[in-house]
Amino acid sequence: MHELVVKDYGKVRSLFTGIPFDLHMGGILAGNSPARIWVDNAANPTTGYIWDKAHCHYVGGYTGDAEVLATLQQLIFHDVAAQAIAGGFAIFKVFYTSAEWEKWLEDVLENTRCERRERLFYRIQQLGINDWRDRVPAEVRIEAISTGVLQDAELTNVSKLTSEIGSCWNSVERFVENGFGFCAIVKDTIACWCTAEYVHNKECGCGIETIAEYQNKGLATLTAAVFADYCLANALTAYWDVWAKNLASIMVAQKVGFTRIADYRVINGVFEQGS
Repeated sequence: MHELVVKDYGKVRSLFTGIPFDLHMGGILAGNSPARIWVDNAANPTTGYIWDKAHCHYVGGYTGDAEVLATLQQLIFHDVAAQAIAGGFAIFKVFYTSAEWEKWLEDVLENTRCERRERLFYRIQQLGINDWRDRVPAEVRIEAISTGVLQDAELTNVSKLTSEIGSCWNSVERFVENGFGFCAIVKDTIACWCTAEYVHNKECGCGIETIAEYQNKGLATLTAAVFADYCLANALTAYWDVWAKNLASIMVAQKVGFTRIADYRVINGVFEQGS
């Protein structure tokens, strides 16, 4: 397998199409989302592998070539796995483009801690909570995520927010320049945030997290509503990608105005030392 330089990333575009690949590839090719890409043939790729430098891995362009598959297995589950573990990203999700890839992955990972899991894909349709401003508690303020917020030393959890952005963007500076997001602040604590991911051509994904002690207080719904309102006001199409069993996240998406448009499967597992 050959690793591509950034200017050649577009060579694998045709190998990764459909949901969720169109969204993810759009962010990568726009230079916003982090990625390393390997291919079987640098001049004319027929098989590709992408690592987002965190938890997400993608395989596309299955040909059944035994030599390519053996090399890819070594690359993902030994070389990259070691780097992922060292970086704190031992948990992995492998996105794949065909049933052939699914079978190959399950065969390769037969004796490891992994499973095939369902994910649901939603798209913003219309704002479901038009009166969100009236619902914000007096002790809470919802702010756009700006350089000022990210550099505010008085705010608790700034480092967690910055880390989240850094795992989904090529840099925090790139996020400030090309992305957007909102956070719910309770007194001097960032309690919840909703950030744009995979931004490109008026489309984006939605990443949301609530700090444990502030969960079940409606902050995720309010913050997501502000995010959705901003997207609709600016003619942006936002997507919400979630585990099928994450009922709390699904409820928030539906309340805010996202409509389910697809479902798909990934292989979810944990890299082990020496794998």
